Amino acid sequence: MRRVLKRLFRPLSARLDRLHRHLDEVDRRLDEITAALDRNHEAILAARHQAYSLLVQDLDAGSEATTLLSRGLQDTRTAIGDAVDELRLEIDKLHAVPAARRVEDIDARIAALLSHADAPDGFRAQRGIWHDPAVRVTYGTGDVAVDEVTASIVESAHALRALHDLRADSRALDLGSPDSALDLALASLGVRVLTVRSTPLPLAHPNLVAIAPDRAEWPIPMEVDAVVCPSGARAWGGAQAAIDLAQDVLAPGGRLVLSLACGAPGPASPLGTIAPAALAQALVGWEDVVLDVVRRVDRTTWLPVDPQLAGASDGSDQLALVSCRRSAAT
Repeated sequence: MRRVLKRLFRPLSARLDRLHRHLDEVDRRLDEITAALDRNHEAILAARHQAYSLLVQDLDAGSEATTLLSRGLQDTRTAIGDAVDELRLEIDKLHAVPAARRVEDIDARIAALLSHADAPDGFRAQRGIWHDPAVRVTYGTGDVAVDEVTASIVESAHALRALHDLRADSRALDLGSPDSALDLALASLGVRVLTVRSTPLPLAHPNLVAIAPDRAEWPIPMEVDAVVCPSGARAWGGAQAAIDLAQDVLAPGGRLVLSLACGAPGPASPLGTIAPAALAQALVGWEDVVLDVVRRVDRTTWLPVDPQLAGASDGSDQLALVSCRRSAAT
């Protein structure tokens, strides 16, 4: 029996041995896998820790950047607010300009604006309506003062005095400066005035017509009752040229009214300055000649002087005021 059982279980024993060996091999492989998993777990934990550290660093850096950005935005917001406040102040100043009703309200900015408005290249001049004032003023902070009295104070008075008997509907030619309002004054008294200008008339008037400086464009024939030339002789080449021009266009008995710098001509003299004696010689043949000389005493005062004593000046502060008639016989 025992032999029989032994023969029967011998193959089964061999298979059990092989199974034990196989299980031992599986255990060994499981041990290797477990060891590998342990190593990988440590690596994963290390990698996770490193990633966490990097994330914390990124978060710290982001927080610092956010803080810096917040500060920058706050600084920018503050700068913009300051700029807006300054702009509002400037706008308030602009709005406050019309409210300056008293001389004490004039500040440096308003003074500069008013000075520019009155200047030869200021706002009025840019629209062609500037006239050289007889009294020039200067503006300062809280003040307005007389700067000077110009030559036009005597030139206009001289012309109107010399032409006091010029009847309405008479004809006159104005050879003077376009900065003078004498042509408009005569037109307003009824005189038909031709005024020589290279720019358009600033004010329209039915008795006032502008003509070009080029004599070729003047009406032909031209015969007028008066020629006025306040400080305009230099524009025509001097006193003699202006007198000859007046001789050509004046009707017999017509009146010439002229003003120009007089004295001893020199390098520092204004263009067109003429000595009183030379001026008197240029007027030979004219009738009813009146020659007055006025001198600037200071910046605000002009006074008559003896024409015989005027020759010593360089002409920079003296004016010859001429009134005469073309001979009725010529």
